[in-house]
Order: sequence, then C-alpha cells, then structure tokens
Amino acid sequence: MNRGTRAKLMLLGVLLPALAVADADLYRISWRSDPATSMVIGWNQVSGTSPEVRYDTVDHGQKAIAYSMRQTPDRVVAYREMTNHFVRLENLKPSTAYYFVICDSEGVGRRLWFRTAPATPESFTFIAGGDSRSNPEPRRRGNRLVAKFRPLFVLFGGDYTVYGSAQQWKGWLSDWQLTISDDGRIYPIIATHGNHENADLLMMSNLFDTPNPDQYFGLNIGGPLMRVWVLNSELEDKKPAAVPAQQSWIERDLPAHKDAQWKVAAYHRPMRPHTSAKAEGLSRIAAWAQLFYDNGMDLVIESDTHMVKRSFPVRPSEEEGSYESFIRDDAKGIVFIGEGSWGAPTRPRDDDKPWTMASDSFHQFKWIQVDSSEMLIRTVRFDHCNEVEALGDNDLFREPRNALFWEPDSGKTLRLPFDVSHPTYHRPME
Repeated sequence: MNRGTRAKLMLLGVLLPALAVADADLYRISWRSDPATSMVIGWNQVSGTSPEVRYDTVDHGQKAIAYSMRQTPDRVVAYREMTNHFVRLENLKPSTAYYFVICDSEGVGRRLWFRTAPATPESFTFIAGGDSRSNPEPRRRGNRLVAKFRPLFVLFGGDYTVYGSAQQWKGWLSDWQLTISDDGRIYPIIATHGNHENADLLMMSNLFDTPNPDQYFGLNIGGPLMRVWVLNSELEDKKPAAVPAQQSWIERDLPAHKDAQWKVAAYHRPMRPHTSAKAEGLSRIAAWAQLFYDNGMDLVIESDTHMVKRSFPVRPSEEEGSYESFIRDDAKGIVFIGEGSWGAPTRPRDDDKPWTMASDSFHQFKWIQVDSSEMLIRTVRFDHCNEVEALGDNDLFREPRNALFWEPDSGKTLRLPFDVSHPTYHRPME
C-alpha cells in the first residue's frame, strides 16, 4: 500500500464516524408525571438498533460519549406506520436546561434541548390552541410561531388531523418539527383528545405517551402556581363506561388542589359553541360547569369550533338574566376561551351570547403569560409568521416584533383576575 492510499484510508476512517447519523425522526416531548422533574422524549426509529438517549445539563453537541447520562426506551409502540420510542426521564432538576442526542447502531442524531418546569412559583408562558387538522399551510405557520415565542409548553386541544391515518400523522409530526427553535430547543406538548381522534381512543397514548390511556389527567406547573386539568369530552360517545371514572376523578382532584393559584381546564368540545351549526354541550355543562365554579376554576380552554372567542367571567345559572346556562359574574366567574383554529377551516362566529366578550374567525393560538399576580392572555394571528421576531430566553415575556395580535374592542389583552377598571380592558362604546 503506497503512502497516498494509506493517507486516504486514514482520512476516511476519521470522517466516517462524523458522518454517521442515527436514523431517528419525528421528535416530540411530553409529560406524564411531575413537569419539574421529568420529561418524556419520543421519536420514530426509522432503522438501526439499540437506540438510547444520552443527556446532560451541559451541551456537548453531537459528541455522544461526553454526555454523562443515558437511558434506553421505556416503551416502544408500532403505530401508524411508525416505531414510536419513548424514554421517560425522571429525577431531573427543576427549571433546568437538558441537552440530548439519540444514538443507535447507525450513529448520533440531532442535538436538541428542553427546559424542565419550575417546582416553585416562577413566571412562565405557554401556548394553547387546537384543531390543526390536515391543512398544512396554516398549521405550519402556527408551528413556526411556537419556535419564535419559545413557551414553556404547548397545550393542544385536539383534532390534529382529519382521520388520524398513518399518512396524516406522519405529516403532522413532520410539521411539528417546525416548532423546534433554531438553537434546537423543543417544547413539551400536553395533548388533548378530540373527536377526530375517535378512530382510536389510544391514539394520544401511542403518539405522545400521555399519563392516562383514557386521556384525562392533571399536571402542576410551577408547584402551586398553576394546575392544568385535561379532560376527555369524547368518552361519552366512544367509551361511555369510562365516563363515571373520569367524573369521579375530577370531583376528587379539584378539591384536592384547592391551593393552586391558577386553575385551568382543557378539553375539546365546548359547553356553548360560538358557531350555530355545532351541537350544544349540555352533558358537559351538567357534569362540569357547577363543579368548576364551586372549586374556583379560573380559565377553561375549549376547541373544536374553528373560530375565536373569549367570554366575560361567568357562573352557571338559570336565574333571570342568564342565557344558555350562564350569567356574567365578574367577581368569581370562569373565563372561557377558544375555540380551536390552528389551521382547520374556519367557521363563522354566529352564535355569540350576552356574556361573550369578543369573537372572530381566523387561524390563531393563545399566548398566555402566568405569574403569581396575574394571567395575561393574547390571541396570536398566524399572518406573516416569517417576519415575526424570534424571542430569546432572556426576554420571553416581550411581544415579538411584527407579531400580529387580535385586538377586539375589549382590548388586545385579557387579564385575569378580570377587572373592568384595569387598563387592559377597553369598555365597548355605548
């Protein structure tokens, strides 16, 4: 072997390991236990064997051997023509950045990172929306905005695709990669089951490794600062035997967390849709409305209708002055927001109530800032997403330049606790 050939072989030996890439894709992360100390890392394993997650609080890029911790998958599910792998990380540090790569027999994957939730009351932002369905362009615009707003998590209200087929889910998860920020930060999704997932009630479990296969659960964010209750509005039609168990659980869990400063509920189909063609949610009103009010629920996030709404604070009532089961109660009422439209075809807002604060119809999600004194809710339009500034980790509460916010007559920002005298509220002209 001559010297030139030997040199070429040595160079090839150096380059090949650097070029080897793990064959994993369709990344997603979620929570199934304490958001301050855990994270589920999910992906589709295309080929290769012996995959594992290597992770650390120090960024080692793609130098896999330098990561101090490693874990093999806790769960593998062949589903919708994907091989979904889930690693359930536990005993993490709160409010901490964790960097990770997926390694397998074929190499090392992309370096990504996430941040755990705080364990004590600290300010944070989150995004809430739903109903992306299979409209790729508006769906992608919303996803790109997630990467720019950099929330602590995304609360997704269901109806991800039209039928939940393999092709549609692979397309949805491919588009979800657009939510990853340029520096590789990936955001947890709290997944809600919608009626377009009714082909399989295990869909959320098999794709996001959710805490409960019947898709109802609660999570604390920031310790006692906020608790989120995710409920399944589809059990009544698809698994009626599970309805009493869900009801029994929420009746126990709400009073068990009475000390949560902010109480937030999310489910798919509204109690009182703001589109006239949609059926009223009478069973949900009967099961949850008074229960929510009695236990001090602050905010309810609904989807399904493909339009935009915010209500005044309301309480359940059939007294004089009430309308469709509710009456305005600024002092102790519940605020309802929604209703989907993360890309699904928009519907008319033709069923407002006397207690509706504002409504409209366009593609959007809610950007919600939470701290110990107030919750600020803004509706982000998906227009001109490419021109929107990307926030940095040091300025997560500032409105990004060029972001378009809904500005109804009542004002751009819905503030809780609600107070008509607060400058965020604009009293409509008489």
